[in-house]
Amino acid sequence: EDSGCTLTLVIDNPYGDGSGKINHMYLGRSEDILISRIRDKAPGFGISFLIAHLGLAFILFYLPLHKKHIIGSEMLYLGLFALNTGIFMLADNRMLQLILRNSHIYHTIAELFMMLITIPLFLYLGKMYTEYSPVMVQTVCLISVMDFSIRFCLNLTGLKDFHESLRLTHITFGILIALVIYAIGKGFYQNQRQHLKHNLYHNLGILCLCFGVLLDILLLWFGSAPETSFFTRIGVLLFLIMEAVQVTLRLMTNYQEGVRMQLLSRLAYRDGLTDLLNRTSYMEELKRLDASHNFHVLLALYDVNSLKYVNDTYGHQSGDKLICRVADTLSAHLGSLGKCYRIGGDEFVFLSTVSDSEKEFLKLQRDFEASLGTLKLPDGSEHPITVAMGYSVLTHNMPRSMDDMVREADAKMYEAKRRMKTEN
Repeated sequence: EDSGCTLTLVIDNPYGDGSGKINHMYLGRSEDILISRIRDKAPGFGISFLIAHLGLAFILFYLPLHKKHIIGSEMLYLGLFALNTGIFMLADNRMLQLILRNSHIYHTIAELFMMLITIPLFLYLGKMYTEYSPVMVQTVCLISVMDFSIRFCLNLTGLKDFHESLRLTHITFGILIALVIYAIGKGFYQNQRQHLKHNLYHNLGILCLCFGVLLDILLLWFGSAPETSFFTRIGVLLFLIMEAVQVTLRLMTNYQEGVRMQLLSRLAYRDGLTDLLNRTSYMEELKRLDASHNFHVLLALYDVNSLKYVNDTYGHQSGDKLICRVADTLSAHLGSLGKCYRIGGDEFVFLSTVSDSEKEFLKLQRDFEASLGTLKLPDGSEHPITVAMGYSVLTHNMPRSMDDMVREADAKMYEAKRRMKTEN
């Protein structure tokens, strides 16, 4: 009976601005329209869901890693940013409104979380990058808190609802985008090529985020878009991907630097040929023992016999083999009782702080000397390996300085060396 009639639909925009637009009109069964709209919203909802769960994953990873002092609070801030942004975009996507039919609640959730996005973002940037100074981070947090407080109070009192005060948040976002561009420009001006190399992925990511936010704001007020956060969603996802790449590269660089520092530290305290502790380590240990007034110290000095003869006659490669054989044998037999050092070309030291270790040391010393054996030389002959040793003991009954111990051990060693030469 209505065939041929005209239906007139009058839509009034209560806000009187350009933001309230009708993008689509549908005629048909409500179930089919609902399924069609859900299908259209599903990709954006999926990306928003992924971003929210990435944020949750960052936070969950942060808790155990922070306790072990592996990472700082930057991962927590990045996680809060991603989680906050994900919740905002899930509510703003309007898929939940289609299913649960309560637009007002989800619109309110979207507005509240949107206003809080910038706080964890700038806290993260301030922790990770020197371009974002503490003053800038504090200023951004203050502006964001003021924006949230003003808009919330206006909505609560009924003076202006969230849509009517939306421009305030957009102005805030504009200020923050300008600060980001300023920070990137300052970093480039100060460091130039080094800045581009070190922060390339971060700069690309944060610019994608800023561009996405700015584009959505312009489309909301001056254009026509099916979603209000389409480009923001893409910008956030690109930003998180770029930050993941940037953080991974930084962790790799820090790891390589750590390995290099460990190597330098090892070289500083280890002998390059034998891998025993070196003279620097030995001198520091003597100072430490002297300062601690340890009364259970045994110190033995060793001098390798015939090293000069082997070097001059058969070359330094044979001399190095001789030194390494002595070092390996010394460490194998005496290493369980104390520390072994190479403090010079043919000089070694054994140092033990085990109480009443003299008897055990003498037993191990006999085994050490018996295990030295001979060195096979380039001409096929074998050269007996011998060392001269002198030791000294510090106990409660004989309190004295470390220098006195060293002098006594040194005197005994040279006495043993003279005796061995006489016997030969």
